[in-house]
Amino acid sequence: MTTTQLPSLEVLNNLFILDADTGELVRRCKARGRERKQSTKERYRRIRIGNTQYAVHVIAWMLANQQSIDAGLVVDHINSDTHDNRPCNLRLATPIQNHCNRNLYSNNRSGYKGVRYHSKHGKFLACVAMNGMSYHVGIFGTAEEAAEAYDRAAIDLHGEFARTNAQLGLLPTAPASPAMDRTPVPTQASRSYPGVPDMPLPFPRCVPA
Repeated sequence: MTTTQLPSLEVLNNLFILDADTGELVRRCKARGRERKQSTKERYRRIRIGNTQYAVHVIAWMLANQQSIDAGLVVDHINSDTHDNRPCNLRLATPIQNHCNRNLYSNNRSGYKGVRYHSKHGKFLACVAMNGMSYHVGIFGTAEEAAEAYDRAAIDLHGEFARTNAQLGLLPTAPASPAMDRTPVPTQASRSYPGVPDMPLPFPRCVPA
């Protein structure tokens, strides 16, 4: 949800009390009309203010921090559970950082994030996305090896916003973040990851895993 035309903090403080333990918004006064019934299938919980529906996590972040949200920023769920609106699970992010913190795509076939089967070589290709580009990490004999390499590259490029296979419970342990320069990968450069040979970057875009 965009952060344009959000209610002011004064309006929000007059309307709601935030339960910091649950992330629920409690109205100070009963709203006119019926509250919209929430579906567990909806990606974000919403609440009505006047005639407009707003994402609960955005309102919760503003109330918890007593700040408005600058244009171009979104509120990210740290654990990727979009129904967990506790303030401790919310942080500001750019849209790209928010995208990095996603789980497996529904069309994933390898069972690991950032990994797909390379039919030409009969092996597994690891790719990591950065700034709208997909970068080639390496080709590996097993999906698990490719997933481990993806995790190391994701941590290096995305930092605290990396959503790794280990965090998703698909690998036993999280890889240590290598002490590497976190500046964007330059076009046609090479970059090394522990246990992964130098690869020319960028690699042609691959289907996100």
